[in-house]
Amino acid sequence: MSRLLLVGGAVAGAYFARKIVRRKPASDTRDEGFFASSSEALSGLTAAAEEVLPVGGGRARVIDRKGAKIFLVSLVLAALATVASLWAGTVSTRAAVIGLTCIAGTLWTLLLSGNLVSSAPATLHYTQDLDNLAGTWIKDRAASSSMDAALDLAEIHGLLRKAICLLKGCEISFDQGDFVFAVTSVVPWFKVIERYPMTGETRQWRRRDLRKGKHTGYVEQQGSSICVHLDWDHPIAGHGQDRMSSPSENALVVESDCVIGGQALTYRTVYRRA
Repeated sequence: MSRLLLVGGAVAGAYFARKIVRRKPASDTRDEGFFASSSEALSGLTAAAEEVLPVGGGRARVIDRKGAKIFLVSLVLAALATVASLWAGTVSTRAAVIGLTCIAGTLWTLLLSGNLVSSAPATLHYTQDLDNLAGTWIKDRAASSSMDAALDLAEIHGLLRKAICLLKGCEISFDQGDFVFAVTSVVPWFKVIERYPMTGETRQWRRRDLRKGKHTGYVEQQGSSICVHLDWDHPIAGHGQDRMSSPSENALVVESDCVIGGQALTYRTVYRRA
């Protein structure tokens, strides 16, 4: 029975490690080096739970912070149980060594994945090519596409539809290596504020349609443009991206792609610098 528990624990550890380990983005150029203290390492491993495993078609799967803490506690308890069983003589030395090796291997896999490494300042991922995006922008309604098709696809009606149609503008900034994007409306209660690390880590924010739940997003620099990738579950599950570029000093263009229920559409929003 003890050996069966050890094998089961090893399999469970490998399963959760596969979920938590995140492949680094191609653009990630972090310098590798282990955290200086165990407390930082535990914080880093817990934070790894908020990372996303990208899968086909722009979809994503998320493990939350609570799940990571449970996983950490499970590893520690498994190690203590193995040592206690060995001390009590209920398992052989060989079985205990196998169990502890599996646990250590799981932690080592997480270390090598890059989730428990110190990083260079996030600002290294921000280049001056994006300076033109920063600032306060006012929506140019005449130059922008109608949002009716997108709102119909997302089944947005009533006051929320009116608030979105009355978007006033947006503010973009780069703060401590993060991309910060805020949208304001003529309707005072409607405001969207999102913040994403330029290193490509994912973050969760309240859904833009204000429905229950959150969306998962991350940003990717594409030359002098920023692309915000979004993914959200039911109700009205879908995914999309916003490509933000500034063709001139006084213009900001946001090309939005959206896929909901297998239907895709694209619309453009143009802003002028305030």
